[in-house]
Amino acid sequence: ATSARRVSGRRVRHTGPVVEQVTEGQVAESSVRLTAVVTGMVQGVGFRYSTRALAMTMQLRGVAENLPNGDVLVIAEGAQPDCQKVLDWLHGTGPRIVRRPGRVDFVDARWGPAEGGFRSFTCR
Repeated sequence: ATSARRVSGRRVRHTGPVVEQVTEGQVAESSVRLTAVVTGMVQGVGFRYSTRALAMTMQLRGVAENLPNGDVLVIAEGAQPDCQKVLDWLHGTGPRIVRRPGRVDFVDARWGPAEGGFRSFTCR
């Protein structure tokens, strides 16, 4: 199986492999990790919980966490197309099945292979 390439920068598109379904505790070799730092009015508006709701509809694992500087860190692991939908949603262009509260000014996204360690998608 081919592993995902690491790509850094803004508004990136990942061309990695399609991921097979995995059971709890496993990480598919071809799973990807999206790490995004979201800047804007994203704390105190329900942003983390909306991110979690979207990620859970796609069976992704990870976390949405408030950072001390007012940004939100989003880590999502799973199938690349589903992680891409989360990134698109963060940018305001993705699925509208969950309302995106607050205001997003900038998203710094990075891609890499999934590392595991998440049992579900949580908020901190």
